[in-house]
Amino acid sequence: QEVCEERRKTKERVDRAISWVFVSPNMHKFHHHHEVPWTDRNYGNMLSVWDRIFGTFTYGNLADIQYGDLPDRGSCRFRSSLQRLEAAVEDLNRRGCDLVLQLGDVIEGHVDHPAADPAAAGDPAAGSPTALERSRTDLEAVLEVLSRLEAPVEHVVGNHCLAIPRDELQARLGIEAPWGLRRMGDLRVALLDSMALSPLASEGGPTRSEEEGLLLEAHAREPWALPWNGAFGAEQLAWLGEVLAEGGPLLIASHHPVLPAAARSAFLAWDHARALRLLSGAKDRGPRLWVSGHDHRGGRGTQDGADFRTLEGIVAGSHGACAELIGRASWRFLGPS
Repeated sequence: QEVCEERRKTKERVDRAISWVFVSPNMHKFHHHHEVPWTDRNYGNMLSVWDRIFGTFTYGNLADIQYGDLPDRGSCRFRSSLQRLEAAVEDLNRRGCDLVLQLGDVIEGHVDHPAADPAAAGDPAAGSPTALERSRTDLEAVLEVLSRLEAPVEHVVGNHCLAIPRDELQARLGIEAPWGLRRMGDLRVALLDSMALSPLASEGGPTRSEEEGLLLEAHAREPWALPWNGAFGAEQLAWLGEVLAEGGPLLIASHHPVLPAAARSAFLAWDHARALRLLSGAKDRGPRLWVSGHDHRGGRGTQDGADFRTLEGIVAGSHGACAELIGRASWRFLGPS
């Protein structure tokens, strides 16, 4: 306790590692916040697990940062997205979040289209950067801001992210596997890859697996059968079914939404209906919250006892969002402070 109260400075990476098990100085300091409900959390004395078990767990969401050194287009304000991300990071640090989820489309991505926009295309012979090099530069700018977060960050892949080769992208984001499970005390966090099947290849060109072809053929006339969407695929959804069968509080994160009531149909994952059937079959297995991005307008809904939240895009003006687990039964979302 004395160590926590001293609020001594610790190296960011060390503090993040400690906070998964022990109450680090950065995690505990928020207990002294002067405003309710923020004083009502991070009570843990030594082990952070108790805050998660007894419902004082808080986490942050960052959706569709989509930063790019590009002129604005429609509702997307690419360059100023970085400033909104900085504000969101400061807000999440003030809240003392235990975890932050980055829900995909971390950058807008650049594409070489010399005929359409000569100024936007790189000319390696002339020494100007290529689209891939510009995308890499944008990614590094975003990662520098995200490095200021005091809480650990987990990432999921979005369609715009694939302007950078997948292997390179996952390495820079610290994604060890496209999908997986993180355990934080009694809470489980399922990180999904809704671009597991997609017409976007890791190098930016079209690809088509047998399963992709069957999915696109089956949904060819559906409004979500669009190239910027993707699918989880049979293997990943089978794994999710096993996770759901375990029971207990579960937080699910993906880039693409799955509930039609929580997002416009043009932004749904191709196989969202199958994902919903899995959740319906596990409706008595504990509280479930599914968070996603992709549809910048955001949305929310419930079905079969599960809550769904589509987060508004930072690129379109959002400043992120925070949520907390109430006891072990429900979730509550909190706007920026």
